Formats: sequence, structure tokens, C-alpha cells
Amino acid sequence: MTVATVPFRAGSEGYASYRIPAVVVTAKGTLLVFCEGRAESASDHGHIDIVLKRSTDGGRTWGPLQVAANNGTDLAGNPARWSSTPAVSSSSTSATPLPRPRRRSGSAR
Repeated sequence: MTVATVPFRAGSEGYASYRIPAVVVTAKGTLLVFCEGRAESASDHGHIDIVLKRSTDGGRTWGPLQVAANNGTDLAGNPARWSSTPAVSSSSTSATPLPRPRRRSGSAR
């Protein structure tokens, strides 16, 4: 049985909520988990950072929270779009993109 832990919990580590997680596995097997850290509430508007944690043991334990992109206050929209410095070099990771969902015939765009 594999044991894994939850890397982000609402109301902890300076953020009211965490949303939209993503996981990357490096070539060396390190797990990098990113998500939005929403400082004041779960709202889509306000102080939203991109935060990161690392695990070197398959998700059993997680390192300290790091802010990968600090986007300030009064942000609305996708904060990753405004980040100017990548937190992880593309040469140090490998990721498999998720397939795009197929549109059903006749569905609205």
C-alpha cells in the first residue's frame, strides 16, 4: 500500500486556500507540486501567488512551501500568466502534457 500525504491544507502556511494543483516529476524522481495560494480567501480575485512544494520520497513527506511567483495584491485572472521568472528550469524536469479534451460534434465553442 502506498502512503502519500496532502501537501497543501486550506488555512495553513499563510494562505486561506489553495487551488488548481499541478504535479511534475523530475528526471530524478522528485515530485514538484504547484498550485495557487490564495492569501485572503478562496476568491478568484485578490492576492494570489503560485506556490510550490517538493517531495523526494514519492509524496510521503513534503519540503517547505516556496513562493514560485508573487503576484501582489488585487490580482484577477490567471496569475501564472504574469510570472516573469520560471521557478523550475525546463532542462531539469520532464513533464507529459495532458491531452486536450475533444469537442463533441455540434457543441458550442
